[in-house]
Amino acid sequence: MWVVRGARRRDRVLAVIVTALAVTMMSGFARAEAEKGAAIEMRASAVEGYLAQASANAVIAAKFYAPWCAHCKVLAPVWEEFARESAPEGVVVLSVDSSSVKAKELNEKLNIKGFPTILFFNDAKVHEYTGARTLEAFRAYVKQKPLRPSAYARGYAVDETTNSIVFEKPSTLLVVREVVRSTSKEIAHFIRDKPTVILTVFIIGIWAGAFSVAAMFFITGDYAAAKNWRDFIDHQSRRRAQLDKKSN
Repeated sequence: MWVVRGARRRDRVLAVIVTALAVTMMSGFARAEAEKGAAIEMRASAVEGYLAQASANAVIAAKFYAPWCAHCKVLAPVWEEFARESAPEGVVVLSVDSSSVKAKELNEKLNIKGFPTILFFNDAKVHEYTGARTLEAFRAYVKQKPLRPSAYARGYAVDETTNSIVFEKPSTLLVVREVVRSTSKEIAHFIRDKPTVILTVFIIGIWAGAFSVAAMFFITGDYAAAKNWRDFIDHQSRRRAQLDKKSN
């Protein structure tokens, strides 16, 4: 049993060493690409290790995309231009393909719900970018140092044993926003997948509304004081005659 435990401990240490070496090599490659002024293509599996090795004062802009996403294709040239302009200022710009199954864990940790998602990392905080996706907007955003905190920013720390990042507990506002997002998305999917059901409910709602108005009229209106329909018609005729007489 001690042999098995020792083997497991040795394997765990080797895994951490291999991961650290891979991250170090990736960091060197990233620095080289950043100096060239190009957005760094990075695998989703390398993102956490890269963030763990990066300086807390560094500004890292990360675009999480899917190759098949039309919005991502439109953003690509703008993102490349942003990388070229930001390189002299020391901003590292990443492009991460998060569409694979292997990226699922990272997407859940970083709260990536759709593509493209843009996150800025600075001062041990991750900032979800919600502004305009233009070169001017990106340029103005990174000029803030440190980046302006928002209600949706989350702090994180580095777990040195696993060389990964651990996020703080999300704020109440962030939790509420995610609940609203999730509910809205489920409603949108239901409307898209069940249009016949929605149309049926809509028609029933119209009929129910009309019936309610008619019921209120007969219960609380003049018909309630009449004995039958004929009396009601006679009552309406007399009222109309009185109004005509007054007008004359």
